[in-house]
Formats: sequence, structure tokens, C-alpha cells
Amino acid sequence: MPTDTDIANIALAKGGGAGDQESGTGIIGSIDGSDRVSARCKLLLPVVRRRVFVDLFDLKAPFKESLRYADLGAENAAPGEVGGWEYAFNVPKDSLGVFKQIKQDFVTTQSSITDRPIEYRFDVKWEDAVQILLTDTLSNSDEDSAYIRYVFDQKNAGTYSEPLINCIATLLASELAPTIGLTDEKRKTLLAEYKTVCIPDAKKHNLAQYNSFTRTVQNYKAGRSESLPTV
Repeated sequence: MPTDTDIANIALAKGGGAGDQESGTGIIGSIDGSDRVSARCKLLLPVVRRRVFVDLFDLKAPFKESLRYADLGAENAAPGEVGGWEYAFNVPKDSLGVFKQIKQDFVTTQSSITDRPIEYRFDVKWEDAVQILLTDTLSNSDEDSAYIRYVFDQKNAGTYSEPLINCIATLLASELAPTIGLTDEKRKTLLAEYKTVCIPDAKKHNLAQYNSFTRTVQNYKAGRSESLPTV
């Protein structure tokens, strides 16, 4: 089972090793170590991890173990219009700030999570450091509240897939560049690898984990009628 220290060492390996470690092994013994490289790894890893989760969610290929679902509660619905919207709901505090309002029945009636839930139009505002969902639609099963799926900071590295680990390690390596003496060119190379290789691989892997229902359109070309899959 991978640990945060394992991920940090993979990142260091991508950058040529922990350049200023006294042991000369090129790795760190623990992310909780007191040396300079270990301290930087511990500081940067959570930032990088959260960015990867958000990037995959934005690509509609979220890491399942970083998703949570929430009925925002009828008691939180603001009466009257709020900024032109009919309802306002507080978003869970563990949200990383990215979420979608969806129909709860669509989730609970399926045998597994789908990557194509019914989504609704909404807006977001911040008030006293609390994120607030603004909507005209009540989408929970009781039709008295909003229902969302959102991204949280999944810290359990034991749940990570290999493609996800590669994403986190590669992005972390780019962030560690100044600490371990990498050139700016090498840092940019690592960033490019993250964007063009790692993220696409993780996206493909994540989508394979979902129960995607094929939607079709009719093709009447040349008098024939056949269903063509949509992308």
C-alpha cells in the first residue's frame, strides 16, 4: 500500500533524487523528516494532491475516491430570491470548491456511480469564508433541497490508482524543482508530462471505473436507420 513518503520518493526519482540528502541515497526516509527536502515534500504534497483531484473533476473524469455526495438540507434554503436565484445552500466545508448540482434519484437508482448524471444550472458565491450554492432547482429526492456531488481532499494514499500516483508524483516533482536543483527547463518538461501524459492516462483509467450509459442518436443517412453512439 503506497504512502505519502512513497509518492514523495517517486517524485524525487523523477527529478533525479533528493539532491541535498546527507545519506546520499537520493530518497527520504519519511515525509515527516526534519531535513529540508522532506519538509518541502510535506508542505507541497497536499497542494499538489488537491490540484490533481480538481483537474480530473474539471475533465469530467473524477477520481471516485475523492467524491462525496450531499443533500444540502431544506433548513438551509434561503427564503425568497438571493441575487436573482430562488434558493441558497451552504456547501460542505470539506469541499475543494468544485462541485455539480445533480438529481439525487439518478444516483440512488443506479447500481453504481455514473459519469453522466443529470446536472442543473447553478452559481456560487462566498460569504464569511463559506461557499454558497445558488440555484432555482430543488434536486434531492424529497424535492426540498439541493443535492450535489463534490470533490474533497482524499488523503488516504492506499486508495490511489497507479495513474493517479503518477499524476501526483510528476506534478510534485515539478514543484520540488528549486529544492532539488532542477533547471527551469526540466521543471517545464515535468509540467508538460503531467498535462499531456499523466492526466490523460488517469482520465482514461477513471472513466473505465464508471457505469456509463450509452446514449444514442438516430442516423437516417441514405434511408437507413441505425443508432450511432454519441461521445
